[in-house]
Amino acid sequence: MSKRILVIDDQEDLRGVLRDLLIGSGYSVIEAADGEAGVAKAKSDRPDLILMDIQMPEIDAPPPSKPRPTRLAYCWVWRILGPEK
Repeated sequence: MSKRILVIDDQEDLRGVLRDLLIGSGYSVIEAADGEAGVAKAKSDRPDLILMDIQMPEIDAPPPSKPRPTRLAYCWVWRILGPEK
């Protein structure tokens, strides 16, 4: 069974790039377009890894200073792809 990765990003084109890259590498991909949908999918689908945009409408990724659930590990990736703003 392939590992499941949840991609949470409000930009559909970036989700598409990550989807193609991850599926091509043998992973199963679950997608959510905002933080609320991402939280729901994380609870229902129990992915092995969550890749989440750190700045979105509704719910952002939690900042490093906020308490985190002990069962989750966070890795801060500042920029993988996309234009400078």
